[in-house]
Amino acid sequence: MAHVRSVAVVAAFALSCGSGGGSGLSAAARAKWNDYCVYEAACGDTSCLPVECVARYAESGPLIEFVDCQTAKMCDISDDECTASAGTTDAERQDFIARCEAALNPLPATPCYIDPTLCTIVAYPLIRKEIMRAVDACLPITVCEDRLRCIQAAGEPLKCN
Repeated sequence: MAHVRSVAVVAAFALSCGSGGGSGLSAAARAKWNDYCVYEAACGDTSCLPVECVARYAESGPLIEFVDCQTAKMCDISDDECTASAGTTDAERQDFIARCEAALNPLPATPCYIDPTLCTIVAYPLIRKEIMRAVDACLPITVCEDRLRCIQAAGEPLKCN
């Protein structure tokens, strides 16, 4: 369950859970996620996100891979490896990471600062490409506050409570 929380924590630069994002998870992915929540509850973690929230940002195939990887581990084991291994990256995602990090790294630590780790997170194959593309469209914005608002809006599907 740490994956979902880590995505939310890194992306939580004022994102809110509302409408938006996709909801095209397959029935198998929905069932797998619901089973995962039962598994997490048995491990003592009761913070599993509702499938409706996960459906806003997750791709079905990589989500199934993530759950299979995570449930093969003992309770309370970090899921960073499972998150990174879920799905297969492609050139578009890799190009985005380099472009995004280059755009965000030069910014000083100001109220508009966005941790460049966000670039890697929204490029995970687990995350819908629409979110990555929406963040990418914000990168050329030169006014700090406007770019921050744009990226917040683009990442909104990642934040669910």
